Amino acid sequence: MILGGLATTSINTVKAPVTEPIIMWAVINNSPYDGYYGGYWDVMYAIQNSLRDIGIDLKIAYYDAWTWWDIIWESKWNISGTAYGDPGTYDYGYDGWDISINGYGLNPTSYVWLDERILGQSMPPNGYNIHSWIDPKADDYYIKAQTTLDPVAHKNYMMQWQTEFMHDCPNIILYYQKKMTAQASYFYGYDPTLWMYTRATFRINQTKFLDPATQVPADRLAIGSDTLMWGAEHPIWSFFPFYTLTYTEEQVNDYTLGYVYRSTRENIMSLPPSGKFYVEPELADGFPTWGQLPDGRWYANITLKQGITWTDSAPFNATDFAFSVNSVLNRAVKSQAYRTYYLWDHADVLEPYKARIVYKPGLGPDYDLAGYIAQGWAWTMLPWHQLKDTAPTSWKVSTFATDPIPTSAGGTGLERLGPYIPIQWVSPNYLKLERRDAYCDAVGISKDLPKYFVTKVIPNSASRLVALQKLEVDFVEYPTAPVETWQSMITWPTHYVNPGFFHVDYPTLWLNKRNPILSNRYVRLAIAYAIPYPKIFNEIVPGWGVAEARPGKSDVMPIVDDFNTALGNYDYNITRARQYMDMWRYSQAGMTADYTKGPMGDHDFSGYVEIVDFPIWARWFGTSPTTDPYYPYPDKWHYTTSLPGYPYPVPGNDRDPDNDNNAYVEMKDFPLWASNFGKSYPYPGAW
Repeated sequence: MILGGLATTSINTVKAPVTEPIIMWAVINNSPYDGYYGGYWDVMYAIQNSLRDIGIDLKIAYYDAWTWWDIIWESKWNISGTAYGDPGTYDYGYDGWDISINGYGLNPTSYVWLDERILGQSMPPNGYNIHSWIDPKADDYYIKAQTTLDPVAHKNYMMQWQTEFMHDCPNIILYYQKKMTAQASYFYGYDPTLWMYTRATFRINQTKFLDPATQVPADRLAIGSDTLMWGAEHPIWSFFPFYTLTYTEEQVNDYTLGYVYRSTRENIMSLPPSGKFYVEPELADGFPTWGQLPDGRWYANITLKQGITWTDSAPFNATDFAFSVNSVLNRAVKSQAYRTYYLWDHADVLEPYKARIVYKPGLGPDYDLAGYIAQGWAWTMLPWHQLKDTAPTSWKVSTFATDPIPTSAGGTGLERLGPYIPIQWVSPNYLKLERRDAYCDAVGISKDLPKYFVTKVIPNSASRLVALQKLEVDFVEYPTAPVETWQSMITWPTHYVNPGFFHVDYPTLWLNKRNPILSNRYVRLAIAYAIPYPKIFNEIVPGWGVAEARPGKSDVMPIVDDFNTALGNYDYNITRARQYMDMWRYSQAGMTADYTKGPMGDHDFSGYVEIVDFPIWARWFGTSPTTDPYYPYPDKWHYTTSLPGYPYPVPGNDRDPDNDNNAYVEMKDFPLWASNFGKSYPYPGAW
């Protein structure tokens, strides 16, 4: 059914003449600012103005965060913004999307978030592979990078992957940013790049807190130096870790449920933070060891520390670990993290404090395993002894999800494992946690941690900034203020202003490749060169606290060793953008009579005319795009045999062996391939 629908859409929209200007719909959040759920309004307006110069009329539809998520990732993920009715009118609730902006990020100690977007089990709504990217060469580089234990090989493969990404961009990284922020001057050990994952190093300097020169407000002094306060952006919808949807919910997981491994940074107690990012064991007693089963599947053995208990004094052991792994892999549970750990097949208990993760056939070893589980998004350790007799399908709607107070502490919630235990919940905006000294002792975390941790939900960005400035909270999530505001606070004795860092969140222009025009490599590159980077960097983002913006390249950040510094940048170049756009126009029947200016012979739209283009011509020889229901490749398959579940149907990268655009693939098309063999488009040296 889906395949048939894609075939019909492809035929009706790709091969028929296209009226210009081309109408596309940008679907963005109704929050005007940046951030994970931000709308990036001013950036989108700038892009909207610029795309007119290459014949694209970009219109904009606004949604709340949750509806936006549903359209991009869930119900409308495969529907173009112009899918229904008049393309000039957006039908809210029915139409999908063509373009959007998302502030995504990279975990600096792992590629866990990137893995799920590139190699996820499938595309939405069953997976997170939003790229829908048909580039077997890139996939091969990426799989080799993540399934080697050799750091040199890993780095080389990742650099090759980044080059391929720039050559055939599935989306466009708009910029990397040095974004200013601030925190209480007496608060140490927090690195915004690692966010809450560094919670083991958080400290309040009591001497500085009480120093009259610091000028701590009286109401903050009354709360005391044993309490740390966080200003969060989003409410807590669920206290069960598998159903994490906001950073506020993840923060609860981070503090109360413990890490097998934790991310940290050298010299993190300094201001500003310095040193490299790395992973260290917390619940684990050492790092994974690797082996292969007789059937060739890889496995990782993990030994756990002994003497760690849940909040009801039950021991934590390998049974809990295996139960947690197998629960997140149970599709009936519908955990948000299922698609993150799709590489795993199951976990076994080997000894009371030793477990084994078995990988799916063809996957592993895993370069990133320790880093993969050094984060708390929608998966962490679960208490087997408490949940073993409950139906997993009931967890989402049980009191385990609605009550943060453990049963042993008088509530009806999950027993907790981490360095803090919830002790007070005032729905929906106030949660108080208390330090668990027994856990800190067992895993080697200093009891210099603040005794209490308070989360205050402050949805409005301007209100969070004011709360931070008044020290109603000690640090905040996504404070938005102009660079000048942060600079003015540098002299305040109450605050430490971080002058900027290459933050893990980087804005990305998402392109819906189910739109048959955006599925074309040349169109995506045209857009990449039509983005007005100087205007965005110099006029827009400084108002959001971005002290410096650098041109984006790929989904790899400059802060990691694998970043390919040799790559060039996309820049604002309308002449080049029009050249790329013309490559698409000349390849479309009905757009122009002069097909000789199009990418003749580039049947896979890779930018090169090469030997791999010949079998595509041979496959479709004798067919017509007007009569063949599967031309041009709406049923194309992603031939990546290294992953389970492949091949699977992936719309994208329209391939057209009809070189002369006469609506028939015939012998006359062959010499047009052969005569252009070795050519690159739109000109030598282009991406």
